Amino acid sequence: MNSTATIARGEPVEITGTHPYADKFPMLSDAELDELAESIATVGLLHPIIVTDDGLILDGRNRLEACNRAKVEADLEVYAGDDFAEFVIACNVARRNMSTGARAMSTALVLAADGRRENGRWKRGSLDNGKSTVTEGVDNWNTHLKRAGTILDFAPALAQEVVDGHIALDAAYRKAQEARDAERLKLERQERERIEEAEAEQFVKDNAPDLAEQAESAGWSWMAARTEWERRNREEAARLAKEKADKARREKEERDARSDLYSGILSAIGTCATYGRYDDTNKLMSEFDPAELKPHQLERHLDELELAQRLISNLIAWRNDR
Repeated sequence: MNSTATIARGEPVEITGTHPYADKFPMLSDAELDELAESIATVGLLHPIIVTDDGLILDGRNRLEACNRAKVEADLEVYAGDDFAEFVIACNVARRNMSTGARAMSTALVLAADGRRENGRWKRGSLDNGKSTVTEGVDNWNTHLKRAGTILDFAPALAQEVVDGHIALDAAYRKAQEARDAERLKLERQERERIEEAEAEQFVKDNAPDLAEQAESAGWSWMAARTEWERRNREEAARLAKEKADKARREKEERDARSDLYSGILSAIGTCATYGRYDDTNKLMSEFDPAELKPHQLERHLDELELAQRLISNLIAWRNDR
């Protein structure tokens, strides 16, 4: 059936095809189209076919097919707005013949085709599309769209499967997550290899310029060049390994020594602080008998009181300066 509409400038418009955005939503089944055709044959077409001014269907593919089956001429109306994506989504997001996941996936396909997904994210405002017409709630709808976006990024082959109802959105999302995680592991491995290659290049150039020149002319990887250097210089490699191990051991010993030192200082301060409540030192030491010491060390350490006092003073000054 040839149907026409008139645009503002008075020129007739005929259907020339379907807009790509409208194609992101599936057609009704044959049985549903026959049922719609029977209704149109009985009561007529209640809602016109909406087209662009160049004749591309934005909404009404199913109604047009039903009209053709019923041999009823379809009424056309030219869309006067400028946001084709928003219009197509609004016309389709509440379709009862699609699951929520399928509707979200079709919506995501339209938004992505309209350039609203970038660097793994929906552009600001994109998740608002269709949320007021769904019954599942805004948060759930946004979650569905986010999952659909992940599917587009990491398992795009499953998108149409979701739209067609062959796989649930959640199942496709889990597969997309697996693909995303595998991609992340791959990128992490590549980054490690890049760093290792850069370190090997620097090592070979620093330690064996002649081997570096040979590696470049032969097209070796720098890791392969370093392996060749190690083969030729096992003693040197062993020396470097020993130096590295010795350095690590010394650093550990230094850390342990500092830890022991600080622990000893803290223990001594804690002990002194415990007895700091005795204001009358003469009374505290009135019955002092070196023979009772186990071991007999206090007498000797009494000679170091001034050193201890200096340490305490320095610690107080250090604390106040922090």
